[in-house]
Amino acid sequence: MSAATMLVINRSPSNFNLVAVGWQVYPTMYDDDKTHLFIAWGSDNLNKGCFNLQCQGFVQTDKSITPGQIFDQTSIISGITVEVPMAIFQVIFK
Repeated sequence: MSAATMLVINRSPSNFNLVAVGWQVYPTMYDDDKTHLFIAWGSDNLNKGCFNLQCQGFVQTDKSITPGQIFDQTSIISGITVEVPMAIFQVIFK
């Protein structure tokens, strides 16, 4: 597995939680060796969590890109540079 990830972490002495977004090459998960967009969530010291569209409560706001999808074009050393802007938003309802 190979990945580049942006993480938001909430950590206390007794608990560890995170949300993440990035890209990964993960043949075991996707059954190929291509680059995929991914999101992840983990809580309760990472005893709970999920990847991509398996995440309960995930709300997709942009239909042009979907977690798990393949990036057809990637950057090449001394060649093209491909950029994909990413952000993490978490809404807490009380």
